[in-house]
Amino acid sequence: GLNMAKDLSNVQEMPYIEVVNQGTTWLQILIPSGCNQISVGSETSKIYFGRNNATDGGAVNASYRAFVPAGNIMPVKIGIGNERTDSVFIAASAGTADITIILEEAR
Repeated sequence: GLNMAKDLSNVQEMPYIEVVNQGTTWLQILIPSGCNQISVGSETSKIYFGRNNATDGGAVNASYRAFVPAGNIMPVKIGIGNERTDSVFIAASAGTADITIILEEAR
């Protein structure tokens, strides 16, 4: 099916938790302006996390990915000011994975 970005840009109350089922191509996660930390992981699968050189629905490039082992959640701080991104990317390492996304306004 058609890969579509997951738009969480309107989330206002944090922490906010969402679980998405994703295959081995990048899924873009659009994050709200008030979010300054995102955590991602899967209970049962190793997943990949990306930002630079990633595109929604695109192939996962081994040179530009981080990994989260199965049964773990990895927090990532979001940049501020000119360094801020409005999206990150997630993918399953194999098959499909239920990937947990937590948006936080961490202090």
